[in-house]
Amino acid sequence: MKDKSTICYVSKTLGVEICICKDKNITYMEDTEDTGRIYLNSAELKEKVISQITKSDGAFPRIFKWNKEYFFGYVPLPQGFLIIGPMRFTSTLINPVFTFNGADLCPNGEINTVKVSDFVRSILFLYEYFNNESISPSDFIARNILDPAYIRGTSENITKRIYESSENREGHHTAARVDRLVECVTTGNVAMIVDVTLENLQGGHGITVADNMRNNKNMAIVGVAIVTRAAIKAGIHYELAYTLSDNYIKQIELSKDEIELSDVYLKCNITFTRLVESHLRDRKHSESESDFYSYKAKTYISKHLSDPITVKEIAESLGITPNYLSAVFKKTENIPLTEYISKEKINQAKRMIAYSSISSAEIAFHLGYSSQSHFCKVFKQKTGVTPRKYYEKFSQSRANTDFL
Repeated sequence: MKDKSTICYVSKTLGVEICICKDKNITYMEDTEDTGRIYLNSAELKEKVISQITKSDGAFPRIFKWNKEYFFGYVPLPQGFLIIGPMRFTSTLINPVFTFNGADLCPNGEINTVKVSDFVRSILFLYEYFNNESISPSDFIARNILDPAYIRGTSENITKRIYESSENREGHHTAARVDRLVECVTTGNVAMIVDVTLENLQGGHGITVADNMRNNKNMAIVGVAIVTRAAIKAGIHYELAYTLSDNYIKQIELSKDEIELSDVYLKCNITFTRLVESHLRDRKHSESESDFYSYKAKTYISKHLSDPITVKEIAESLGITPNYLSAVFKKTENIPLTEYISKEKINQAKRMIAYSSISSAEIAFHLGYSSQSHFCKVFKQKTGVTPRKYYEKFSQSRANTDFL
């Protein structure tokens, strides 16, 4: 059965069990070599959770939490629904809109720990597969994490604060001030950083707490975060930048008055800007360095073809900035890094189509695409044919070198 095979494939890849529920019945899959053991062993959980979810919006996929420990996924089907779980996330601090308490679960076997991004991708993949309709990760996360009551309360507070600021002629300084600060740091402009820092200290910080000193400390910490990120973007190694940041935040917290606080913040900005200036002056990009990073990037990609690879992730693994990595890769390989990633994924897809019986849906999921339709669209853009046409074209010649 095609649908059963796809569900089992996602279950095994995610390392989490999936239960098929139709009407009031639970369909258990047999525990065999080619199917996962799928169960839902708490009647209370099923009745409590499903009744509440379906009353609110049973046609939308959901995350729900049980007893501050276990997470589940709910995927509506044209007839019935899927329950994915139980599982743990890498952090239990996530509290979705639907959070329930009840009897302890007694799962059979070890509960797998899953990355939230992998879990979301699995839910959206299954939802589109069965409903022929896609949902953006942004919409899914927003509707599952942001409680409507929380959104209303936040909106009311913001509206009230904007009105009060306009009445009192208060408010925030313009984004241009922040842009000037960032530009000074990223270009190593020590001559201008003092003036720009003093300009930023002249009000317009916003109000986070009633206590003025505490509020100024909060704003200074935000400023440290901005210049730290600017320095990293300019090429300063993140470990050095964050260590400096920690040091200045500690000094900010120990400041006894506003004069001392302003002095610490000014010294912070000057230090970061001088560090960038020195880095830009001394940096010499050799061809060997470019070749090294390109080689490391290609190695990373080959090992992570089943993940949704980003330039940022590769750069972080190498300890350099995404912009720098993209530049040296394009210089040495004559192809943008993002295009190379896509090309390698499609090459892997072509091999999988040629040498296995895995469906397009399973290949899309395996290679980290957001949906089967997205995979098919990219595949056709890169090869000129759909995955099915590609299979038909080369089914009689599996050893064709075009696969390699």
